[in-house]
Amino acid sequence: MDESTAHPFADGALVYRRKGWIGLFPLGTGRGPQYAKEPVPVGVTGYEGVDASFEKISATRFAPAGRRNIGIRMPRHVVGLDVDDYDGKQGAATLRRAVEVLGTLPDTYRSTARGPGDSGQLFFQLPVGWIAKPGAEEDLARRFAPDGKTSHIKILMWARRYACVWPSLHPGLNLAQYRWYDAAGEVCEEPPATFHLGRLEGGWAELLGAPANSPDTQRRGGPRLQGVTLATETGEAWDEPQPAIRLSVAERITVE
Repeated sequence: MDESTAHPFADGALVYRRKGWIGLFPLGTGRGPQYAKEPVPVGVTGYEGVDASFEKISATRFAPAGRRNIGIRMPRHVVGLDVDDYDGKQGAATLRRAVEVLGTLPDTYRSTARGPGDSGQLFFQLPVGWIAKPGAEEDLARRFAPDGKTSHIKILMWARRYACVWPSLHPGLNLAQYRWYDAAGEVCEEPPATFHLGRLEGGWAELLGAPANSPDTQRRGGPRLQGVTLATETGEAWDEPQPAIRLSVAERITVE
């Protein structure tokens, strides 16, 4: 991709919004590299994070931040498994050990800038009425990591972590573009709608989530989880000057 013409947030934000990915924000700052994975703007992640309005997302497409990478926060009913399987990391081995006990994962979509392989972020829906459990990442490592400690799989959920996604460019891979892949390993032209993600059942659902009113889904760790990405604490307010625009009815895209 020609980095001089790549405007990931501007090009992708409304596509994601239309597909049900509501928590969207530009990554990086106006003072650092244009295509960064962090920091995130203050106030958009964690338990107190607020999703930006459609108007703010639309206006940002025409602001300087529209040229930056795009980050997505998980909807409450969605979880992501961020599998690292490169440079000696053993995310795929952890996943195989978990599958032996919990069963096969449902077909779903994967996001990565590393191309075909085991590394990447797998996204799933939880059962209806369920949300992610704050301690799921630690439970996964304790039960299935080859060494019982480090799983090399991070769990993305509404209150914890976020994903840098297509059409963003990976700053550590020579600006390789993130892509979405379907269950057959084919490149997708657009991101999937959230309701097209595979739905977890059985042991996988119980490991990663629980009914919304369950004690297992209650906040753990106080304010620490608000900044698990760490970038949240070093970000800046999402208040770059933006041009006044008038949105037509046709521009108010709804979820497919």
